[in-house]
Amino acid sequence: MSNDTEWRIRTANRGFDVCYQTLIFRLGCLFTGFIAYPWLANWYFGKWAGRLVLGGRTVRYTGSAGGILAMWLKVWLLSVLTLTIYWWISGRKAVDQYMDSHVEWA
Repeated sequence: MSNDTEWRIRTANRGFDVCYQTLIFRLGCLFTGFIAYPWLANWYFGKWAGRLVLGGRTVRYTGSAGGILAMWLKVWLLSVLTLTIYWWISGRKAVDQYMDSHVEWA
């Protein structure tokens, strides 16, 4: 039987530090009109990935705010050009796919 500390997926979202990080992320997005979203999302996901443990192994997030910004601008532009069709087909999943592709074993 494995130890409870070997797997921390759902509990990586709990605790006081997660509460204040979520607050900073949401307020930062709200006060900047989502202009700071790429930088805040990069910071927030990096902190979350640092708490994640899978089978006793930790992971790290290797993405960048510039990468999120470039992907975000591409999705926005293609969504405008296609009258939101791109958004509904694949654009809304682009941030999650970018972040998932930049997670590796620490």
